[in-house]
Amino acid sequence: MRVIALGLGLLAFLVRAFYLLESADNPFRRHLILDAAFYDGWARGIVAGHAPGGPFLQAPLYPYFLAGVYAIFGAHPEAALWLQTLLGAATVTLAALVAGRLWGRGGALAAGLLLAFYRPAIFYTGVLLVPVLATFLLALALVLLPRRPLLAGLGTGVAGLAHPLALAGGLVALIGMLWAQRTPRAPGVSPWRALRRPVLTALVGVIVAIAPATIHNLARGGGLTPIATNSGLNLFIGNGPSASGYFTPPPGLGSDEDLHGILEASRLARRELSPTQASRFWSDRAAAAISARPGHAALLFLRKIYLFLFAYEAPQVESLDFEKRYSIALRLPFLPGWALLAALAAAAAVAARRDRFLLAMLVAVGATALATALFFVTARFRLPAHLYLALAASGGLVALAHTPLAERGRWVKALGAALVTILLLVPNWARVATPRTFGNAHLQLGLIAEREGQADDAQREYAEALRFDPQLSHAAINLGILSARGGDLDRAQPLLEQGVALDPRSARAFLALGQIREVRGDFAGACSLYARAWEADSTFAKGLEALAVAIYLNGDVARAESLARDLLRRVGMRDRFVLRCVGLLSQINERRRYGWPLATTRARAEGDVAFAERDFARAEDAYLRAVVQEPGDLAAWLQLVNLAAARNDALEYADRMSRFVQAGGTPDVARRFGTQRRPE
Repeated sequence: MRVIALGLGLLAFLVRAFYLLESADNPFRRHLILDAAFYDGWARGIVAGHAPGGPFLQAPLYPYFLAGVYAIFGAHPEAALWLQTLLGAATVTLAALVAGRLWGRGGALAAGLLLAFYRPAIFYTGVLLVPVLATFLLALALVLLPRRPLLAGLGTGVAGLAHPLALAGGLVALIGMLWAQRTPRAPGVSPWRALRRPVLTALVGVIVAIAPATIHNLARGGGLTPIATNSGLNLFIGNGPSASGYFTPPPGLGSDEDLHGILEASRLARRELSPTQASRFWSDRAAAAISARPGHAALLFLRKIYLFLFAYEAPQVESLDFEKRYSIALRLPFLPGWALLAALAAAAAVAARRDRFLLAMLVAVGATALATALFFVTARFRLPAHLYLALAASGGLVALAHTPLAERGRWVKALGAALVTILLLVPNWARVATPRTFGNAHLQLGLIAEREGQADDAQREYAEALRFDPQLSHAAINLGILSARGGDLDRAQPLLEQGVALDPRSARAFLALGQIREVRGDFAGACSLYARAWEADSTFAKGLEALAVAIYLNGDVARAESLARDLLRRVGMRDRFVLRCVGLLSQINERRRYGWPLATTRARAEGDVAFAERDFARAEDAYLRAVVQEPGDLAAWLQLVNLAAARNDALEYADRMSRFVQAGGTPDVARRFGTQRRPE
């Protein structure tokens, strides 16, 4: 049996190794996004000696697993993917051993082949996410039963540290396996009493495995958080007002900058929240949404159970349906998917309905579905359940193989159950909008291209994303911003307006629309849009900077000064984008110190902004217009003196110095500022 299991594991390794090699050009593997990028950054921080300063934001095992790989092989995600190839192959071997122990060689072969060629398992080998590691640990736990329940419990608990939702199915599978493999009891002893000790021992193992994360969170201000603080946000995404059953983050969430919703929760709560407080905030909002519409919440829960069982591989960060374009292996037509496993398991339930182990595996699948339905459905949440489904299917196949053809009724019922399952799970009864998957994938490709400075490629990807999903606000906004940068304002404006209609929380879109208005000379309209950007996101400092400058250009110096000082209090001097406000404040302070009027003409205000931007040619032109309009404008004359001195134009310097003095300026002031040189 071990030889068969090892051979199946080798087969699985070769399949996965072929997939990794032939799909090496997959851009999503070279450019990590969202959760994968977060895990990678977390792992690099661990290797560098930077332990998490607060409670765990996400389940901690996978980043520590990556950190171990990086410490040995260097910070190369590819090394982790090859190790996942070994873990995937080991999972097949372990599952074959379990099935062989129960159903002999036939069971081992059936389970091993189903798992070795299972398309989603092959796909996740090449994704820097948790499912492969979690599934391996769950398979290891099954192998350790029933003789080592403590170690099996530890394995299940450690799997929960990688994939918390896997705990539900893991616990049910653990207890179900102990129940299915219990030894004959003494007369008068109840079956539950005979199971009590091994079950309690296994549960102790689970608790011991999870305890370090719980203690860490408690010590770091996370309260009694068993594993991670992102549960509240996930609960809201799955049950909030805009929940669909899949991962559909509400406006303001789901970005790299606020992956765990802490900033957004703080904004809505109007105070800074800790990760634990933010989790509680989102949990409370989820509970409020459920209480407000209990009937809708119940129907949504049932829909999510169906979506979990549905043949569609629901994407989140990753998309098998889209990424198979980069892989020959994933496009092979004979590879089994969820629907085939589910159909075989349904046939198994009929063919071997008295098999306690088979029943335990099916209940484990159901427990995983119920736990997932509390939140939202995605393929990586479902992947660990394929282990139980394949084991159940292998048991049924063995039972059918040993069923004489003369027992036609049993065969007909089994085939009928398989057919009904396919009819329920394969057609798109739930009307899942699969094109949205491709729209989001093209959006991510656009982000990758933009990150690499390939603006034309990024625009093509964003346009393609909108073709698949016109409701994709992020694509409309990014395409609008790139169009504006390229000078095509007529194309940019409607795209940005479409973006803010879909996502009124997009401060970036309001900022870009304001800049278009400003370029077109509508400063009042620009101020209004900059104010909306700041209102949409009070952490978007660029919106505040643009608002302060636009208000200055409109002549309201006092308010502009107040906003600029507020900006510097918030971000300090660490970002270059605040230089305009720094320059304006310097000029305001200079004029206040010499008792000059702070009120400004439009021309002088334009000169001040250009000077702060280090655009000295534009500044000089604006200041010259200012002194034509107001010959006594000391501030404008002083800047003209300064500009002449900066380019070492002695004649121009002398002429402007004279005019400055004629306007009422003090020669000492002009000489002091006239010695300045243009900054490099």
